[in-house]
Amino acid sequence: MKAFPLSRLTLICLAASMALTAPAYAQTQAGASVDSESVAPSTGPAAWKARLDQRKAEVAPTAKDNADLLAMAYARLKEMGTLGNTPVAEDRVAYQAVTCSLWVEAALSQLKVIEIRRGQAEESHKRTAALEELANVQDELLKLERGYSTSLKVNLKDVTDDLEEQRRKAQEARDEAEKRFSELNSALIQVRKDARGTIISMSDILFDVNKATLTQELKTSLAKIAGILTIYKDAAVIVEGHTDNQGSAQYNQKLSEKRAGNVRDFLVNPGGLDSTRLTALGLGLTKPIADNNTKEGRQKNRRVDLIISDKKLAPAAQP
Repeated sequence: MKAFPLSRLTLICLAASMALTAPAYAQTQAGASVDSESVAPSTGPAAWKARLDQRKAEVAPTAKDNADLLAMAYARLKEMGTLGNTPVAEDRVAYQAVTCSLWVEAALSQLKVIEIRRGQAEESHKRTAALEELANVQDELLKLERGYSTSLKVNLKDVTDDLEEQRRKAQEARDEAEKRFSELNSALIQVRKDARGTIISMSDILFDVNKATLTQELKTSLAKIAGILTIYKDAAVIVEGHTDNQGSAQYNQKLSEKRAGNVRDFLVNPGGLDSTRLTALGLGLTKPIADNNTKEGRQKNRRVDLIISDKKLAPAAQP
């Protein structure tokens, strides 16, 4: 019989088979008869081989699987086949049958182990593939996040730069406007700044006495103001009419409203400003800036103020 290298599992199976068949072999040595049906299954070598062939076809072991027990089982089956053609003792046949059946069972067990290991390997492969796919997805997400972050930073920088450019231009327009407003300073027109913005105060001398009609001198000044505000597009204007305390409060309220309204209307037409930028308020005698008990004080209180504020820029800090 051909010799096969024996693995650890093979040696274990051989030990088991010897343990099972030793009593039967001892009986034959003592002259007792051995019932071959009680030692080996009644199915016989043909059935064992058919069963082994079926499982071999199902599992299809390869050289990598090292199915040494399968080779040993087939060798035992082949040896069993030759016993029928040679005169051998009955106890020898019984011993070979038991041993052969054990080799077949050991080979079937080995095929089962191979099948289980393949299943584990397949699950491990699936798990590895799933982990690799997850890692790839994470990499793609990181790339997208980095790309989005970079794009966002670029866009944010563009927006910030654009805002800064707009603010710079607005500041330049404001500075130019304030420079030109300051050129209006005279005995009848005072330009100053406060928390509300640039204040242009026009004396009531620029109006007809006790009337709201504009003098030609005032129209000339308002035309200059309208020209500046045409360029200084971000500025909003509040026109406030004020009076002294001479006369009734009702009279002064109406006079202040008419003067403020007429100034606003002139800035719109023919001044050319959008009416939505201008608001006219009559405040009468409620907000004096000087003492109404003196002639000089009352003259200062009779005025129309233009409060010019920038919708985009905060009012300039006071010196």
